[in-house]
Amino acid sequence: MMKAGKFIITTLFLLIIFIINGCKTDFKPLTTAPGNAKFNNCIFIGGDFMAGYSNGGLSSDVQHNSIPDLLWSKIGSLSSGSFVHRYISNGYGLNFPLHNPQFFTPFHLGYKTDCMGVSSLFPLNDSIAINDAGLFANLSNNPYTQNYTVLATPYAKITDYTDPTLGISYLNGGRNPYYPSIATNPGISTILSDAMIQPFTFFTIWSGMEDVYQYAQRGGENETITDFAAFDAALDRVLDNLVSKGAQGVIANIPDIDVFPFYTFINSQALVLDSTNAATLNHFLNPHLYFNIGPNGFIIMDTTLGTVNGWRSSLDPIFLYRKMNPDEYLLLSVPTDSLKCSGMGALTSVPGHYVLDKYEIPKVNAAIQHFNSKIAQSASAHDIPMVDMNSFFRQIKNGYAYDGINFSSQFIQGAFFSLDGYHPTAQGYGLLANQFILTINNYYKSTIPLIDITTLQGIIFP
Repeated sequence: MMKAGKFIITTLFLLIIFIINGCKTDFKPLTTAPGNAKFNNCIFIGGDFMAGYSNGGLSSDVQHNSIPDLLWSKIGSLSSGSFVHRYISNGYGLNFPLHNPQFFTPFHLGYKTDCMGVSSLFPLNDSIAINDAGLFANLSNNPYTQNYTVLATPYAKITDYTDPTLGISYLNGGRNPYYPSIATNPGISTILSDAMIQPFTFFTIWSGMEDVYQYAQRGGENETITDFAAFDAALDRVLDNLVSKGAQGVIANIPDIDVFPFYTFINSQALVLDSTNAATLNHFLNPHLYFNIGPNGFIIMDTTLGTVNGWRSSLDPIFLYRKMNPDEYLLLSVPTDSLKCSGMGALTSVPGHYVLDKYEIPKVNAAIQHFNSKIAQSASAHDIPMVDMNSFFRQIKNGYAYDGINFSSQFIQGAFFSLDGYHPTAQGYGLLANQFILTINNYYKSTIPLIDITTLQGIIFP
């Protein structure tokens, strides 16, 4: 028995040594290799998220940590081409005014005293005069001896990629502040034509976000969702051209709206009333509206209403106001001091461009579903992989740990979203770049290393 026991132990010991030595012999450090991917010359196309938009603007600090820049930091050594990205001057973060014809710097976190005298951390920014010399320089065309390989253009819909009017200078009445500054021939060239004159072998594209979320960010006012048929045709046209030269690529789809704190952070039921305020509002608005002591929905206009509780009078206009439902969105852009101290949402309705209501939300959801279906179908038809950003943003919403950092969709504390509640932080862009890398590695059998998220900036606290 003793000998048998020694034999078993010796055999196990030798087996362990063999396994360990075998692992040592076969182990090879991961090296960056293209696999089947052709990274000789790379271009990057898309909208806000591909451009590195963050904190309500486009600025050089986050542009240097945008998806194109981060990807290039890993695949540049495999390319024989160049990487050309136009960076916004330090201190200037261009944005696109939605309801106010004014430019602002990117948000930064600072202390603000509200209308009730309470001081707290709050996203702050500064206005930029339209005649500011630095702003003028950033809006002006900046031709380069080489073509820009980063053609990502904030606020550009897929149908804009082939529209030469996108290149008309914003200073001359154009509708986009960004593309005219990089266009090869402003007013004549297009994003797609600027791409096609280059000898690219690999493209990274993320389109469709602007086609639905510009409508959502404006509360459905003065903006439309891209027609489904127009989106389908435009996407096919773009991908047909991009693969016509034998280029490879990768494309991403669109996240759902409920993952963005821009829509979910402010509770639509946050009109909290004491007994006195509830009684006062009920005195004036009952029977059309009734307010409870405690939480209530903010008041909005609803033009679909004809009568309320059967009430209608020839002496008064039809009552077109109601309380917000719990599943409707009060946008992060709403002026919070007006909600707290000026009676907005109680004595007066919240303006429609700060609200996404029960009629508008289904339109957004239907568009995302259709666009994502088309992106998946078109990606397959053009033999390129798709990054499932819809699923990844859902992981962020549910809580996502990476490199020792806990990410979530919580505003500010969640680390993923910047101070505008919609676009990512630099760390968030690092996570998105990694999703592209993982998809590329899986499809093209590449071995591109992932981004070290700890080297990137999150929310900066004062």
